[in-house]
Formats: sequence, structure tokens, C-alpha cells
Amino acid sequence: MTLPTITSNSKDQEEKIDIKSLEPLLKRTLDDDTLKVIDYEATSLLPAGENYCSVLIKLDVKLRRNDTEKMCHFVAKTPSPKEKSIVDWSLIFKKELFMYTEIHPLYRELEKEAGIKEDNLINAWPRYIGHRNSLKNGTEINEDSVMLMENITTQGFYNMDRKKGLDVHHASKALTVLARYHALGIVMKQRRPTFAYKAVEQSQIIGLALEFLDQGYDSIFETIVKIPFLQKHLSIIKLSFEHARKGKILMTTPSEPWALISHGDFWMNNILFHKDEDGNIDDVKFVDFQMYRYTSPLTDLVYFLNGSLDLITQTDHFRELIDLYYNNFIETLDRMSCDTLPFARESFERELKKQAIDYLPLCVLAAKMIVFEVDGIDNNKSGSELGYTIFMSEISDIFEAKLKGLNETYERMGWF
Repeated sequence: MTLPTITSNSKDQEEKIDIKSLEPLLKRTLDDDTLKVIDYEATSLLPAGENYCSVLIKLDVKLRRNDTEKMCHFVAKTPSPKEKSIVDWSLIFKKELFMYTEIHPLYRELEKEAGIKEDNLINAWPRYIGHRNSLKNGTEINEDSVMLMENITTQGFYNMDRKKGLDVHHASKALTVLARYHALGIVMKQRRPTFAYKAVEQSQIIGLALEFLDQGYDSIFETIVKIPFLQKHLSIIKLSFEHARKGKILMTTPSEPWALISHGDFWMNNILFHKDEDGNIDDVKFVDFQMYRYTSPLTDLVYFLNGSLDLITQTDHFRELIDLYYNNFIETLDRMSCDTLPFARESFERELKKQAIDYLPLCVLAAKMIVFEVDGIDNNKSGSELGYTIFMSEISDIFEAKLKGLNETYERMGWF
């Protein structure tokens, strides 16, 4: 679950990434002992209100290699000192590293084994550069830990406005790649069962204060039960919220065959797009793999569809996007020579309805966070403090409109 903070506390972190500590890190991660850091600039990657659980720093570094100078652009991901009460950084840091260094390379390896050419292998995430656990040697992860990724925004990648949502073209591109990503999780289970077991172990790490989410569920449930257009569905809604509490929604054992490594926080803020010279969307990257889980892939699909679409797309293209996802999921399994019979459309629809109900509380919680206006809120508030402010806030017109759209979608799809 994405946890927002309105503070931009990158200045403290920038001081820690000084020349002394940055140069050895880059020498090691770029495998070049001759490398010299000539100059660098570290600034907050995201504006206030868009940082989540960690601090993201835009790091522009002028490097000298032999007699050649070059500008390199990175994103440095570091712990947020204000989020210790709700996030165990040492756990989610190791978990995300496992995704970038173990799972992602394996997915590309599996496609290569299936005969897919190098240029066409899945490449749905920024390039991982390297990391350090601390300024000291050892495995202990502390406040000086940092993960370096390439900064793809310097290559023209961009986010869409989370308050407007995605149009059908952006949503289609994201779901096409997500379906391929999910299908490779099935391939991993079948072709690398021993490794898949290790991936499942990593995915079971939560690293999140579950009582914080429960505060949100309880507060929002007490509010939405008073909304007239939801009255006829209260029995379903109540059971769904009860199921979500105490982390049950995050720790439920998935049912086969719908069990694989999901992204876990798949919404538009964690998706970047790129356009070609003609203005057509030609690439997409996913970021923020801190919350991946071994669960149904349709949790990602439901979370995305309920929280990332603009009104027109949600109203006119919802079923079309579901069809697109399913067809690409099956096509990827076919291409990888996997049996698709267990993933028949009837089974898919049953699983989709189940996850739509189970994930309803998380979708509602996310919707309230997405539309909440952070302008005017104290910049020194931590994520947990801001979250509590959001949970206890009155239902805004925008949030009620979101709920109305969600209600209409569930009724139209037969999920209510």
C-alpha cells in the first residue's frame, strides 16, 4: 500500500551522499576504480506530497573516466527518517533489491531461453545500478543505505497526473506489459521451481505497520456506510473490510493456478511512459517494487483499474482493458510454450470478481489518498501523521465522485 508524505526531506539525505561516500559507491557499482566524481547535484526527485515511504533523490553526477568527462543521471533511493513507525526500511530494502537483482534478470533469461531476441526481451523497469547497505563494511542496513537506479526521466519518460487518471492509450500500454510481466511469473514457477520458492519467501516480507492500514480501513468504513448509493451493498462491503483488517488481505494464501509474484502497488504513480517522435506511446517502465507479493495477479489488475483510470476510460473502456490484459497474458504463456488450459476465461472471470471484492477496501483507501489535497498541510508531518489526517478527513466531492464511479463499475461488472 502506498503511504504518502508531504515532506520533501531530501536536504538531509543529500548531505549524506557526499563526494567521499558517493565516489566509492560509483566505483564499485560501475566497476571502475579509475572513476572520479568531479561534481554532482542532489535534489528531490518528487515535489512535496509525492514521496512514499522512502526519499527519492535526483542525482546528477559529472564523472571523469581516464581523460573523458561525462554527465550521469541517477535516482538515489534512501530511507525516510520520519517513517520508522510505519515502515521497516531494512526489510523492504532487501526485498526490493531481490526483485531488481534476482527476479528481473531471471525473467529476461527465461524469455531468452524461449528464443526471444535480446532487443525484444522484457525491459519494464529502470536499470539497477547498485547499492550500499551502510557506510561501513557489512550486511547491516541502516540510515546510510542507498539504492541507485538510472534516472529515466532524462530519457523522456514521464508520469501522468494522478488526479486526472490515465486515458485509454496509456492504460492499454501499461496493461499490455503488466500481462506479460505476470505471465513470466507463471513461467518462473514452472521452469525454476527452486528459485520460485526463494522469491515467494521474499514476497512474504511485509515491512509495513499493519495497524496503520487498519486505522484507515476503520475510519473510511465508518464514513462510507453513510453514503446513500452504497446502502444496498453494505453486507458485501462490510465483509470485505473485515477481511482486509490485520493484514489478512496481504497475507492470504493465493489459489492455484492464479498465484505468482505481483507488483503489489500497481497504480499510475509507479508507471512511467515514453513517446516516440510521432507522439505515440512506445515504452513503459514500472517502479517501486517494495510491496511485491505472492498472490493473484488480478490484485494488481483490480487495483490499477479502480485507481488509475480517468472517468471516460473507466466508463467506456473498462471491459476492453480487461480483455486486453487477459489476451496478452494468454499470448505470453503461449509464446513461452506454457499450458494455457488452467487459465481459461471462465476461471479468470471468477478470480477477477473475487479479487475485486477482496481488494475493495484497499482501492477505497487508495482513492481517498489520491484525491486528498495536501496544499496547506504542515510540511513537517510524517507519512503516518498525514495518513491519519487523510483518514479522518470529511468526504470531499471528488472522493464521493470516485466512490460513485467505483460503485457503478462494480454494478455494471456484476461484482456487487
